[in-house]
Amino acid sequence: MKEIISGTAIAGFISLCANGFKVFTSEWSVWFPFGAGVSQLPLGFSVALLGAGYLIGIASGLAMLVGTLIAWLGFVPYYTNVLPFPDGSSLADFAQSVWASKVRFIGAGTIGVAAIWTLLTLLKPIVDGIRVSVKSMKMSQAERDTHRMDTDMKPVTIAWVFLVLLIGLVLCFYSFVSAVPISPALLWTLVACGVVIAVLVGFFVAAACGYMAGLVGTSSSPISGIGILGIIISSLVVYAIASMNHLFATQSGVQFATALALFMTSVIVCIAAISNDNLQDLKTGQLVGATPWKQQIALLIGSVAGAVVIAPVLNMLYEAYGFTGAMPCRLWLLVLVFIYRQPCRPRLLLVLLLTILSIVIWHDGLVSVV
Repeated sequence: MKEIISGTAIAGFISLCANGFKVFTSEWSVWFPFGAGVSQLPLGFSVALLGAGYLIGIASGLAMLVGTLIAWLGFVPYYTNVLPFPDGSSLADFAQSVWASKVRFIGAGTIGVAAIWTLLTLLKPIVDGIRVSVKSMKMSQAERDTHRMDTDMKPVTIAWVFLVLLIGLVLCFYSFVSAVPISPALLWTLVACGVVIAVLVGFFVAAACGYMAGLVGTSSSPISGIGILGIIISSLVVYAIASMNHLFATQSGVQFATALALFMTSVIVCIAAISNDNLQDLKTGQLVGATPWKQQIALLIGSVAGAVVIAPVLNMLYEAYGFTGAMPCRLWLLVLVFIYRQPCRPRLLLVLLLTILSIVIWHDGLVSVV
């Protein structure tokens, strides 16, 4: 407890000096010419990253350092030397655009390869873990009472939970795809593909991320690489189906295919994130002597409660403030501005304000008005 309190106090003081008082900076970089191009030496200090580095170890920290050197002392100088310099741009902006559009994807590919390697290396322990779980589910009631800390939910209960999740996935993908005017055959094809990808990819994702979270912790979970693999798999499937059905012929079709691939990926990432939290909780329960099947029921209730609460809250935030690039349409505000500019404002304002208020409450709900 002493170490936790002292570490929190030191981290808070450093953050206050850096972000509040601006006594010293947490980021610093030096730009220097590299032939006809340019590069930089990016430096930074973060107490949070310092703690994360302590958890992941020196090997992962050295891997990040090597990646930084490869990017800014290798590829960025090379591309800034061979690519044409854009008019009206500074060298720093040019280097940053090269890094964002070309060099950064090398790191994404590295993370993807690391995720595949992690899945392959974890295949044997995952299979062994599934085998042990299946064996424990076949216990008799007497054995379950005797081995309380080794009992999971019953197979029938797991089957019912899986069926409910399957129906939820179908409804979720159907509500997303049905908003677009496409043929019923294409609609159900996309729904089926989304469900299959979520089930198959989600199973391996949950196994790999959950295993690492339970063994080491969420800081060592390969969720970033899983997200990259998820978007690659989803994009390839959606691209194949969209190409065969000529969805890319229109701009709206391109936007729909992009949104569907991102939606599939979001389902996979949600599965990975939930498996991280749940397996870490189960590990903690194992350390303190909890009963696994009771924990699993509590975690199911927590997942459902989170899904019920988070979506309306996010929608409320969107309706109130909007998101960058996707602001909500406030038609009633535009009408009020129009009325305010008219000569006979008071009477017309009162009548139309009441009319608009009743329409908005009926159509979008009171939250949209507020």
